[in-house]
Amino acid sequence: MRSARTAQKELAYKQRLIDLEETRNQVMLEISKARNNYQFSLDNFSTQKKNLDLAERIEDKNQTKFFEGISSSFDLSEAQQQLFQAQQDYLQAMLNVITNKAALENVLDTTKYQPKESKN
Repeated sequence: MRSARTAQKELAYKQRLIDLEETRNQVMLEISKARNNYQFSLDNFSTQKKNLDLAERIEDKNQTKFFEGISSSFDLSEAQQQLFQAQQDYLQAMLNVITNKAALENVLDTTKYQPKESKN
């Protein structure tokens, strides 16, 4: 009976080690995912900034062409719509950066895992 309890305790100990390793792997995966999402959002933000700059230049040129009589109001309107869309995409990319940074900081927050100091 004693050896059976010892075997049970050993099995329980091994199961806890497996659980610990599984938890460690899940945390590492979550950290990796959060870092990748944040990096992707930074790259996307940079791309959207370039797109916004380009849309602004195109809209400026179309506006100049329109006032000089070279371009139609349809072309100007289309360029303005593209500019508005680029502005919206830029703001969304900015929001994604903020959201993903907060998620990464939340995952990496070690303050909630610090042992509490005992008051003596």
